[in-house]
Amino acid sequence: MVNRGNNPRFSYESLLHYVWQHQYFSKEKLATANGDELVVRSPGYLNNHAGPDFHEARLRIGEVEWAGQVEIHIKASDWLVHGHQEDEAYENVILHVVWDNDTPITRRDGSLIPVLVLGDRTPPDLVRRYRQLLTSSFLIPCETAVGQVPALTLLSMKERAANSRLRRKSIELVKLLKGNGGDWEETTYQVLARNFGFKVNAEGFSQLCRTVSLLTLRKCGNLEQTEALLLGQAGFLDDPEEDPYHQKLRKEYQYLSHKFGLSKGKLHRARWRFLRLRPANFPTLRIAQFAAMIQQTPNLLSSLTSVNNLEDARMLFQAPVSPYWQKHYRFNTAYTETGITGLGDDSIRSLVINTICTLLTARGLHTDDNRLEERALHLMSSLPPEENSIITHWKTVGMVVENALDSQGLLEQYHFGCQRRQCLQCPVGAWLTKPD
Repeated sequence: MVNRGNNPRFSYESLLHYVWQHQYFSKEKLATANGDELVVRSPGYLNNHAGPDFHEARLRIGEVEWAGQVEIHIKASDWLVHGHQEDEAYENVILHVVWDNDTPITRRDGSLIPVLVLGDRTPPDLVRRYRQLLTSSFLIPCETAVGQVPALTLLSMKERAANSRLRRKSIELVKLLKGNGGDWEETTYQVLARNFGFKVNAEGFSQLCRTVSLLTLRKCGNLEQTEALLLGQAGFLDDPEEDPYHQKLRKEYQYLSHKFGLSKGKLHRARWRFLRLRPANFPTLRIAQFAAMIQQTPNLLSSLTSVNNLEDARMLFQAPVSPYWQKHYRFNTAYTETGITGLGDDSIRSLVINTICTLLTARGLHTDDNRLEERALHLMSSLPPEENSIITHWKTVGMVVENALDSQGLLEQYHFGCQRRQCLQCPVGAWLTKPD
């Protein structure tokens, strides 16, 4: 057996899944541990849920044809460690694939489960390459080898990861939709609010929209009332100030909060982060911009999912704020330089990616309409890529990043693939470890 070393991330079970799924092992005189000739008609389909690892496998053992499930372990005794002997779901296992056959395993009726031992059949080069990836000290395990990988494989990795990212976020949105009783407008409002907080104040915006519903905001007669409700619920109107506009909004908020019964649940202004933010990103201004968009957009879902390009998004997200917020980032502090122009393209791109594309995909999943997901992917591919430290690192190792679809895929791959060393589930890792 190859020495696994002391690295806890080095998972032979993941390797065995990969080797069995792709049949990357020696077939010479293939037989079970008992010496019965074994022919693999089909390895089956990987099961990502509870139960045996592979379903619908087809084998010939000796002279008998079998169809059923395959379970994979490092040691045969792991069957007992995991309690499979007590689980009826494992009674239909027709083959136990292991690295080390350290003990015989039987079914409830006492019949022996056939075993295939792969410890001596797995190509040493495959194991060595896999180990190199998992024990790599680099942020991206394969970064020194990216230049060797075919462009088509790199493209496949980016596209697959971007699809996975969209699907993951969309599934979360559908769960939120269910929690909102199927109300798409309220759900859209909540998703948009969180993304309007961007990274630093996302949680604050998320909490804010839970204290004042979209239905309540729709009862406001003008932008000033919408601002008053949102800024008041955010905690920015709690204390009296000398600023005349603050005084006006505070008085309006006191009336509206009483009218709509919003005395409970509002946030404290300390919840919001200003430190190290550029003034254009201050939460007070972001809330004012959010209020303007809500006031100007009577049908959120329809308006957002009608966006086809960056110019459409600019028209939607750059709703004119009230005159006060054209010259202020926060109360009592006038901005003396050029006027505030609204959301910049980087912020708008972020809202398109995280709100519009996610909404389109979630809507497609919910209505079983693949065309909406295709629209989301097309829209993302029309946007310039994001710029951050992770994307910069990908570029330094030779990765081509042409658009936001690429950058989103690379972010997903980094966080959920590279950092977790899921190299065998990645097209690039699979290409690098494939036996000669």
